[in-house]
Amino acid sequence: MSTKFWRRLAGCIAIECCLTAAPKPEYRAGAARSEHARAVVIADRGGRRAVFAEAEFPITREMADFVAVQLVKINGMDRAAIVISGSGPAPAEVDQILGAVAQAMLSLGSATVSYDGVISVGAEGGGCVATLYPVQLEGCRAGVETHGPIRAAFQMVDVPHALQTRETTPRPYPVQAVSIGKAVTVLALGGDVPAGRFAAPGRIVIGGANDSGAMPQDPVVNKAVEQVLRRVR
Repeated sequence: MSTKFWRRLAGCIAIECCLTAAPKPEYRAGAARSEHARAVVIADRGGRRAVFAEAEFPITREMADFVAVQLVKINGMDRAAIVISGSGPAPAEVDQILGAVAQAMLSLGSATVSYDGVISVGAEGGGCVATLYPVQLEGCRAGVETHGPIRAAFQMVDVPHALQTRETTPRPYPVQAVSIGKAVTVLALGGDVPAGRFAAPGRIVIGGANDSGAMPQDPVVNKAVEQVLRRVR
């Protein structure tokens, strides 16, 4: 990992320390892109932060874990609030994600967050910071403005396998939810998610998050989804 990246993250911490004494807006947000990734960081008044990073290549479990560990270790983030997703043909480079996230953190400024089918993050005084999902650094539109804290929940689901040898270790499946205020929740699931699955008002469902493995067709996944959604309400 480059020295430049670590310096950027250290700078983020220093900036946040300087801002602690100033009156805080309800939300602060920043967004940035690298060649093959885009990232949005949103922080609430209580200092809770959420990262939404989307790459132009599939995200493996190992990639997601590595990025999350770096952000938790260097910037003190909550793993449950780090959403890493991706798909596409671009070459897989974890530095693309980390670089975009670091730059987004450096650009945090007062913001508003609204929901109208997509999440629109607007800059104070006008202008568009980003929209999601998909993660774009443009395209804001009018919607219902949200208020309240960021809440996040993350669960690795152990899915039972009928035919499993003693040497086989079942691969857990990641289920994650992040709510921004009271208006919108992002439900992030590994692999491809069937259209309309888990859809609900005020909810954005994304696939390819934290793992590119297929979604298990098992009731235990439905139960885990219910649990993480309950925890962020």
